[in-house]
Amino acid sequence: MPKKSAITRKNVNTNMIRLKPFLLYACVIAALTFAFSSKADDPSSGAVFFNALKKYVERNESPWCTPGHQGGIGFQKGEPGISFYKFFGGNIFKADVSCSMTELGSILGHTGPVKEAEDSAAKIFGADYTFFVTNGTSTSNKIIFHATTTAGDIVLIDRNCHKSSMHAIIMTRSIPVYYHPARNSYGIIGPVGIKEFSTEDIETEIMNSPLIPSEKKKQKPSLSILTNSTYDGICYDVRSIKDILAPNVRNMLFDEAWYAYARFYPLYTGRFAMDNTALKDKKYPPVFATQSTHKMLSAFSMASMIHIKNGTDHKIDPSIFNEAWLMHTTTSPFYPLVASIDVAAQMMGGKGERIIKEMLLDAVKFRKKMLNIRKDELGRNSWWYKAWQPEKVKLPSGTFAFENVDNNVLISNPDIWVLKDGDQWHGFENVGKENILLDPLKVTLLTPGLTDDGHIDDIGIPAPVLGQFMEKNLIIPEKVGFYNILFLFSPGVSEEKAERLEKGLYEFKKAYDRNAPLKEIFPELLERYPGHYRAGMGLKDLCSEMHNFLKDRNILSLMKETYLVQPEQAVIPAVAYDKIIRNEVEYVPIRKLEGRISAIILAPYPPGIPLVMPGERLTASSRKILDYFLMNEEVDNKFPGFEIEIHGMKIKEENGRKNYEVLCLK
Repeated sequence: MPKKSAITRKNVNTNMIRLKPFLLYACVIAALTFAFSSKADDPSSGAVFFNALKKYVERNESPWCTPGHQGGIGFQKGEPGISFYKFFGGNIFKADVSCSMTELGSILGHTGPVKEAEDSAAKIFGADYTFFVTNGTSTSNKIIFHATTTAGDIVLIDRNCHKSSMHAIIMTRSIPVYYHPARNSYGIIGPVGIKEFSTEDIETEIMNSPLIPSEKKKQKPSLSILTNSTYDGICYDVRSIKDILAPNVRNMLFDEAWYAYARFYPLYTGRFAMDNTALKDKKYPPVFATQSTHKMLSAFSMASMIHIKNGTDHKIDPSIFNEAWLMHTTTSPFYPLVASIDVAAQMMGGKGERIIKEMLLDAVKFRKKMLNIRKDELGRNSWWYKAWQPEKVKLPSGTFAFENVDNNVLISNPDIWVLKDGDQWHGFENVGKENILLDPLKVTLLTPGLTDDGHIDDIGIPAPVLGQFMEKNLIIPEKVGFYNILFLFSPGVSEEKAERLEKGLYEFKKAYDRNAPLKEIFPELLERYPGHYRAGMGLKDLCSEMHNFLKDRNILSLMKETYLVQPEQAVIPAVAYDKIIRNEVEYVPIRKLEGRISAIILAPYPPGIPLVMPGERLTASSRKILDYFLMNEEVDNKFPGFEIEIHGMKIKEENGRKNYEVLCLK
């Protein structure tokens, strides 16, 4: 039997009596300490709207208004509803309440807890005003257009814009004048040169526009919109752009859908719209930023914010701005979505720098691992993916291999990530004066096939094959190009998740190296397309066949030059849309597209960046765009299952063949 303790029950009771006053005092102090420390650590502690919503749910009130499911009870009336309710849990349904609940404030009128949450977010993100948006940054962009732009106004916009900006141009009947971003041979879209924001360049573009009447050539553009950062992580020197652009426009908008975190880490200082250090002692117009809170912060999908910084002379009236906001919002908002925006903002206000630092450290650790594995594999005359990033780092103490630099140095020195002339890794020309930063959190891996000096190799692995393999193994990349694949290091990425990604990359390499049969790797391809993929074909065989096809079609030239040419502007986008509504349009096969005016946006997706805008005519000078469409049509027919979606392109199947058609003006 175990030895009995020398402390008897009597001793314990006696000791407890003696200790009671002390224990009571200690417990009170501990409870207060826990309460205050918990409040400080609780991400919802400052989330005014979220806390108000929680209190409402916990009271279990009996509403007689919408929504009809009444806290989830309505879903209990049938088996699909019961399953739906069980999957999501009760609180999400109880928190789905009507905007009639006055204690929660009005998101439509921006009062009460909603107003407090928006005001708090404005302070956190460095804005004068912040508006929560429940239909994504696509809608946020449209709201700002409607708040700043009217019919016939000139809008400066990069051709790297998201398609929502073109939709806004159609809605406002404004006239686009384009900035022209660079593009490299990897197919990655780069920066707009800073000279394009100058008075001279803007005046030249306006004078050369065939869409602007002569009497309006001297009109100051109502709005400039620039994508920052780009899908692939190109971040602008926003301070310098504001400085140069300020005299030339009435309003500035930076589409920061992928970049809501920039304010919260010193690496990005001066490179985001709400930076408070820009334009000291200078006059500048109102500045807007649209951010997808859900993309790279922690919020529900569709969560977005509009941030506004008043101009030196012109102040935005939030009540008037709200009229544009109301045009694009619902009168029945999903309050859990609103609460997620509130919580995301408070998380960044409380521990934003720590959160972003962890994200950056995870990203550079992964980048280093990719470099080390590549070094080992090349040493064995094998292959590995190449991270799109600097491979050498120049520091005051010397030049070092990226993987040998301390992680804290990598995430604190922006000069390490700045694109420089003469560095082959980024593939862009003449970027030295632009002060462009590559965001470490957007990790692009390049697959074999493209050489460092900008040529296509004899052996290659097209990224669409890798992308399909990863998705089949439940690893979903953000974007897949022809020889690049993008992964985002957001707050939800852990070391375990990064290890799973690394394992998936290894699994593909092993399958490729042994030329694993397609019937093992992609059995569904053989079943669905028996006439396209021969029996006994292996993964390496497929990659080689696709790579040779792309090489024969001069894919390097197409990827670089397609976005560098611009079709002829024939009519404003709104007129093209009018023709659609009046049925004054027809579908035209792409082989007959030259000389025709597109009625709609044509944008490969992802990333949803337009190649052709509504109202533009494809001519001999924009032949590269036609060649790109033709090549994609061939890919669809020769390699079904690896199609690249092009928004606006209609696919018509005839005699087992897919043919592309575009809606054009008659």
